[in-house]
Amino acid sequence: MNYISKKRIVSIGSHLKPRPLGNPILEEDGVHSDENNFFNALQNGKWNIAKEIYGKNPGVLKVICLNYGKSALHIAVIAGHTDIVEWLIGLMEPKDLELKGTIDGFTALADATMSGITSIAKSMVRKNPRIVSIATETGMIPVVLALAYGNKKMARYLYEVTPLEELLPEKGANGASLLTYAIRTQQYGKHLLAILF
Repeated sequence: MNYISKKRIVSIGSHLKPRPLGNPILEEDGVHSDENNFFNALQNGKWNIAKEIYGKNPGVLKVICLNYGKSALHIAVIAGHTDIVEWLIGLMEPKDLELKGTIDGFTALADATMSGITSIAKSMVRKNPRIVSIATETGMIPVVLALAYGNKKMARYLYEVTPLEELLPEKGANGASLLTYAIRTQQYGKHLLAILF
């Protein structure tokens, strides 16, 4: 495993506890400047810098920033840098998109539901369709999150690609939650009622 200052960055799969969200600068001593610079480049949309660092050190994709509890893909998604997100997705294996943040249990797709940038969601789902069924730590799947955040276009897309089985009562509260949010946001109310009942 690749540990980088056990306080701040750790390779994927470690059991170290994350720190609260904070400054993306991970080390002040310059020992792990590639990782620091990579995360800063992703957050600030500096694609050329991120590409250069990745070219020298491909392992930066397998690092989690413990300040955020997020991977490189999560950070680019949250920052809304679609070009960088597309590039990162191209470098990843489908299974990599199933990685959850260590603080909130969100996949990068779940994080994308906050931004409402549907093109990001489409790219991720094309790479790994299973991610639409991965719930957060609180049990919400991405389509429910999208409506909860008020991102109707994103919710419409995710509703189309989410297996109906994920919304059945046997699978938990997601169907009821989706229906509730749909009625509140005036989306899909009648259509969902016809399918679910």
